[in-house]
Order: sequence, then structure tokens, then C-alpha cells
Amino acid sequence: MFFPFHDQDRFRNQLNSFFGEDFFKKFEPYFEQIHSHVNIYENEKEICVLLAMPGVQGLEALTVDMKGDTMGIKGHVSLPMEGFTLLEEGIFQGEFSRVISFPALVVENKYQSFYKNGIFVFIFQKRVEEV
Repeated sequence: MFFPFHDQDRFRNQLNSFFGEDFFKKFEPYFEQIHSHVNIYENEKEICVLLAMPGVQGLEALTVDMKGDTMGIKGHVSLPMEGFTLLEEGIFQGEFSRVISFPALVVENKYQSFYKNGIFVFIFQKRVEEV
């Protein structure tokens, strides 16, 4: 019987030797989507980020780090069900971190944020570049 993922390291090495060492790095953005769902919007003056993360207990449970045109966000997802044993896990649990790139520079550490209907909302002011 054939089990292609029985020896994952060997399988990964075979793929890397065939496709090249950076083969899996191309797919990292897709794997990140498993842990968080993000929408990014913009208008002339602002950038708005919506982040769906079930199991995060409010804005105070997140760490946000701004650098130029990126937002780093970290937190912990916990979905405890006391008195039950987990049989199947389709919702990610544990530590997560994500870097979100913006289409423009924003004013760092000066943003509005709120939590509504299970969605974290962050609104950033675009940085005005002096000519």
C-alpha cells in the first residue's frame, strides 16, 4: 500500500530536489490563510484591515507592531470545551503571528481599532509624503 506522506521529510526532500529548494516557500501565504482571514480596504486617506479570528478574547489579547507599510499581529487562539474530548480540529488553536502588507505607508502606532461581530477592525491613516 502506498502512503505518500508516511515519511514527510523524505517526501519533502524529493519534491525540493525536483522543484528546487524554495518550492514550499511559494505556498506560505496560502498556509497563513488557514489561521486568519483578512480583508484589506483603502480609500484616499485610510487603510482598513478586517481580521476574523475566532477564539481570540478581544483587542487586549493581540499584540500589534507597526513598521512602515506592514502590520505585525500576534495572539493566541483558545477554544476550550470543558468536559469534552477534541475528536476533530478544523479551527486553528494556539499561538499565531501574521504580517500584513499595506499598499501605502501609514502613520505608525496611530490607528483606530475595535472588535465587532467576531471581526477585529483596524483603521490606519495613510502617511502624507511631503514633496
